[in-house]
Amino acid sequence: MKTAELAPIYGELARVYDCLNKDFYEGKLPSAIITLQSQSAGGGHVYGWASKDRWIDIDGNKYYELNISAEYLTRDIYNLISTLNHEMVHIYCWENGIKDTSNNYRYHNKRFKTEAEKRGLVIDKAPTVGFSVTSPSDTFIEYIDKLDIGDVFKVSRFDPSTAADSESDKPKKRKKRPFYECPECGTTLRGKPGLKILCGECECAFEYKEFNEGDEDEV
Repeated sequence: MKTAELAPIYGELARVYDCLNKDFYEGKLPSAIITLQSQSAGGGHVYGWASKDRWIDIDGNKYYELNISAEYLTRDIYNLISTLNHEMVHIYCWENGIKDTSNNYRYHNKRFKTEAEKRGLVIDKAPTVGFSVTSPSDTFIEYIDKLDIGDVFKVSRFDPSTAADSESDKPKKRKKRPFYECPECGTTLRGKPGLKILCGECECAFEYKEFNEGDEDEV
């Protein structure tokens, strides 16, 4: 059996990063260190993430880190590259002083949605992460086809949690609780129903969010 190698994967991700940078960001994004780490390193089940100033060279220059979760490397190429582009949008927003997230970078607001959809992505909203659910538009799919991406994404990190076969191995659930949310920046807080709260940053009234009984999240 031939030994699996990660070098071609890193090389192809770096090449596609450069192509996206040129075609969607006017070549203005800085270089980023692309990594393959476990999804759990980013907290929870995530396809990827970007971080500021995680790498530094001997001259003191700092670099963004852009990670693709190792468990999801064998996703179809369109969604994989959409994840790469999603994280590049975050880097673009950091570079241009656009506050695109809140709640410790977890909640994606409408600013993120606007910038992402300018760059070929389709963005939908989820209850706890905001405008973060990402898929490729038809035009972005056509663009990916033209990149002629190499057939190198054949290996991914095995996640034993997906093979759990007993009830005790399954993550426990907790019911989500109602909360208030700023519709613009996504800031959230707890409070009893009927409160009138104004976001100091956006000057928008907080909206009361109430979950159905069946709504749960994992802990």
